[in-house]
Amino acid sequence: GGAIFVRLRVQANGRPSQCDVQRSYGDRVADQWTCSLLMERGLFRPATNARGEPIESWYGYVQRERR
Repeated sequence: GGAIFVRLRVQANGRPSQCDVQRSYGDRVADQWTCSLLMERGLFRPATNARGEPIESWYGYVQRERR
């Protein structure tokens, strides 16, 4: 099956602020739809610094085709 590889910029509050397709599924609409859904609905556990405080960071994500 196909997969879309994206990188997300996740804010300290766990919400994504940026989505970049790193490797396309081959369908521009599917790529854009994936980023749109992640930006709208995504909620992640943010990275933390040495003191355990949430910080903004990059996160890799793979959306795989389900059959």
